[in-house]
Amino acid sequence: MPDDWESNIFTGTFYYALGDKDEAINCIEYGNIASGLEKDISGVMLAQMKSGKFSADNVASELKFLFNKREFAALKTIEEIKAAAERGNTDAQNRLGYMYFLGEGGFA
Repeated sequence: MPDDWESNIFTGTFYYALGDKDEAINCIEYGNIASGLEKDISGVMLAQMKSGKFSADNVASELKFLFNKREFAALKTIEEIKAAAERGNTDAQNRLGYMYFLGEGGFA
């Protein structure tokens, strides 16, 4: 089995596409020793493979949700919230709408 993260992701995806779910999971689990963003991606892929719901669309959707949450947690100012909302961060869009509703942040 390859010993770098990208190779494990590729190999696991390849095995999954060939119908060998167990070997796919082994590859992703082996590659899940990475940290940070790589571990998050591996974790999403692993959970979906184990549940049988692994697809590019499902992975992309769940990762977008995860990254939106991470980005939103780092937002501190109204300018940062507006910029994130304009980039499509749904959490920031919701917060900005709520701020408009409540008249917070200079919105009246």
